[in-house]
Amino acid sequence: MLFTDLFFDGWNQYLVNRRHQRVHRETVEEISALPAHIRRDIGWPGAYERQRAHRR
Repeated sequence: MLFTDLFFDGWNQYLVNRRHQRVHRETVEEISALPAHIRRDIGWPGAYERQRAHRR
């Protein structure tokens, strides 16, 4: 494999990861902006925190 192929594969993966991080951050911000009674109905942030702790 050529250096340029490796470089561009790595760069594309970096961009994909950044996009996923941005979407995740925006989702967290949008859900956090919901009224308290809706967040409570969907289990925010309790379920989210348990899920994040489970992944670590």
